[in-house]
Amino acid sequence: MFFKTASRINPQTGNLSIYYRLVENSRNALGGIFQRNIMTVGYMDDVSTEELHRIADVLNDRISGQGTLIEESQKVKGYVDHLYTRLVKEKRIDRVLDSRKKL
Repeated sequence: MFFKTASRINPQTGNLSIYYRLVENSRNALGGIFQRNIMTVGYMDDVSTEELHRIADVLNDRISGQGTLIEESQKVKGYVDHLYTRLVKEKRIDRVLDSRKKL
């Protein structure tokens, strides 16, 4: 999963800002590659490019059920928690369940 960007006028500020969408690459039955829009995120004006990449990496790790060894900033943790909760709540992803847990 990664962020795709588009420049738009932010209606709240009236300034040109970056608008983000969460996208994943997939293959169809014929082997063709396409991109699927997972979720519209919106404006994240307070996030740097490095933080944006970390958010995507940590979000991918959480979705796949992997932990991360690197301590993240509060801003990155906040965005990851918010986006992951939205992804699950809006049923945009299937959660990986731990096979050791009893249902």
